[in-house]
Amino acid sequence: MPRFKSNKAAPSAQKARGGYYTPRVLADCLCRWAIRSPSEKVLEPSCGDGSFLDAAGRLLDEHGRITAVELVAAEIERAQQRMNGAPMQLDWRCASFFDLLAGPAYDVVVGNPPFIRFQYFDKDERARAFGFARSFGYRPNGWRTPG
Repeated sequence: MPRFKSNKAAPSAQKARGGYYTPRVLADCLCRWAIRSPSEKVLEPSCGDGSFLDAAGRLLDEHGRITAVELVAAEIERAQQRMNGAPMQLDWRCASFFDLLAGPAYDVVVGNPPFIRFQYFDKDERARAFGFARSFGYRPNGWRTPG
């Protein structure tokens, strides 16, 4: 059977990793809704350029703490520049969110999860994500039982 080439352009690296940025007004609204105290411990599991960090940072005081997680080091650098001088404690992690699952407890999780098309979702990360979801009884689309 002949193969046909697609007229579709290859996805950008940003699109392939699911990087879409949240407008300030939306990040502000969601953080005002979620954060109840200026001293809360906040997790941002995919911080990108820091939109949610900025919004959360305007609600937290020096007792508040944010753990900012991001896979892409250049994005962390952008977020760090944006958060320079913020009063709360910031813990930067260039890692997968799944690396923190056994970590400390948080009061609130805020952020915009990556929107990754299945075919661009790294095979090992996908297995970790689906395994975690399965441990809670959820069976995401595309899940195939091993074996």
